[in-house]
Amino acid sequence: SSGINAEYGVYSTEYLINNQNLGIVVSDQSKNIQLFSFEPQENAIQPQQGGILNIKSDFHLGSRVNKFLRLPILTQNYILPPPQKENASKEKEPKEDGEDESENNVANHMHSSQLMPPPKMIRFGTFFGTLDGALGVLRPLDEPIYKKLDALQKKMVVSIPHPAGLNPKSWRHVNHQGKMLRNAQHNIIDGVLLWKFPYLDRNLQMELALGVGSSPDQILNYLNEIDCFTSYF
Repeated sequence: SSGINAEYGVYSTEYLINNQNLGIVVSDQSKNIQLFSFEPQENAIQPQQGGILNIKSDFHLGSRVNKFLRLPILTQNYILPPPQKENASKEKEPKEDGEDESENNVANHMHSSQLMPPPKMIRFGTFFGTLDGALGVLRPLDEPIYKKLDALQKKMVVSIPHPAGLNPKSWRHVNHQGKMLRNAQHNIIDGVLLWKFPYLDRNLQMELALGVGSSPDQILNYLNEIDCFTSYF
C-alpha cells in the first residue's frame, strides 16, 4: 500500500465486493478512481511477497474523493416483512397450559432470515463523497448488462451533443501528473453520460438501442434497476 500511495498520492481506499471477487478502490490526488485486484503468488517466500496488486479499471472523476462507504446492494432477493394486520395490537387469546410456542419462534426466525440475500448474491456498492460536495457510487454489474451499457455509452459519445463540444471519453481518461507507464483500463461505465438516455428524443433512443441490439425499454429497465438497488438515501 505504501508503494501505491507514493505513486498515486492516495486520498482514500475501500473494498469493492462482488460475490467471491474482492477489489480495492483507490482515489488519488489527480482526481482519478482506480480499481485494483489482489493476485496471490503461491511461491512467495516472505509475507510482503505474498502477491501483487493489478490494475483492473481506472476512471477520471474530475473531483478528489476523500471518503468511501461500503454498503450492501439491495436486490430482489430481499423480502420485506408483510404488513401487520389491524388487529395485531389487540390482546391475544390466552394459550392453554403446556402449549408450545416453538412453532411461532421458528416462523419468526425463518422470516428474519429471508431478509438476507443468499450467499451467491453478496454484492456491495461503494459510495463516495468528494471535496467539492458531490456524491456517487461504484457498483458491480452483471456482464451482459455491462456489455450492453458499455456499447451504448460508446454510441452516445458520438451521437449526442455535449457541453462545449467536449468529448466525455477523453475527459474520463485517467490523468496522472507524470508519464503513465501502462495502458489505461476503461472498464467503468460513465453513469453521468448514460443517465442522459432517458431524456433523449424517443426516435434517438430507438436508434441508439437498436444499434447495440436492445430496445429503449430494456435500456431504461437496466438504468432503473441500477438506480433502485442503490437508493439508500
